[in-house]
Amino acid sequence: NLNVYLKLLRRWEDGRLHLPKTTSPEYPNPKLGLSNSCPAHDTSYDLALLRWGLQTLLETNDELGLDDELADTWRDTLRDLTPLCVDENGIMVARDLPFELSHRHYSHLFALYPLHLLDLENPQERDLAQTSFLHWIHTTGALQGYSYTGGTCMAAALGDGNLALECLDRLRDYLLPNTMYLERGGPVIETPLSGAESIQYLLLQSHGGVVRVFPAMPDRFADAAFANLLAEGAFEVSGKREGGRNLWVRVTSKAGEPLRVQPNLDGSVKAHGKRQFQLVDEGNGIYRIDLARGETVLLHSGDTVPDLTLAPVASQPAYENYYGSLKPDMGSRALGVGENAL
Repeated sequence: NLNVYLKLLRRWEDGRLHLPKTTSPEYPNPKLGLSNSCPAHDTSYDLALLRWGLQTLLETNDELGLDDELADTWRDTLRDLTPLCVDENGIMVARDLPFELSHRHYSHLFALYPLHLLDLENPQERDLAQTSFLHWIHTTGALQGYSYTGGTCMAAALGDGNLALECLDRLRDYLLPNTMYLERGGPVIETPLSGAESIQYLLLQSHGGVVRVFPAMPDRFADAAFANLLAEGAFEVSGKREGGRNLWVRVTSKAGEPLRVQPNLDGSVKAHGKRQFQLVDEGNGIYRIDLARGETVLLHSGDTVPDLTLAPVASQPAYENYYGSLKPDMGSRALGVGENAL
């Protein structure tokens, strides 16, 4: 409940609103001799959750015309809230608490993923995101399987498909021959679920009001196809690529929300459907389309409409994976998942 945060905030001499000492899940502070969940001011974990919550409440209030009595409070709090604490390694765990010990949690990076608060089109914020992510993922020793699924999504959000796949490949160190996941003596379910989302992040992302199709495909995934995945805004999306090129993207609107889409097609983009659509190029490969509820638009490049057949993609023999175990002739080094892979 954001009201808890609102009651905890205090205005400091810098005029900003600050959080009291809270904790970043399980992160220690060796300087204080504390081994677990060290209390500190302005944890990036809580600041990100608070900022996301305020933004979401305001967006919901405006979109639904609720005229909530707390809207001005949310808006003022968002305006005056202290920014994330950063140093030369990127986002810190909290004020006066840098990230310097390997940790399986990426709680201090919530502003990058899963909340997507950083504007990656802004060079400064993108540099902050990349510096923060690389510092965390390269500080090894305590990372676990779900660290790498989160790392996959962060790399994919940054558009680095090859690094995303390197992170995802590290799951092989934790998979059993029956595809179950095991760590620290017991099975856990959140990592397999996170792994499924990580794969989908390579195929489809929707945040910041943009539907991104094949946004971070590794070189290894030259051929790929998916059908009817749901994106934010109630858009049903399908797409196909062959030989490392996106062939087409199909979007159906279930709610009539404004569509901004980044199809990542080569050449001039064309829109086809049961009527003529207005296709507005906003730059950076993003297009705005006047897609109404229940309508479907097909995006492609070239002079002819491509074959829309969707079928299973042929596997690559060198990377076939039976029941979660490596083929006998494949070692971890061959997959690029050795100790120095990242």
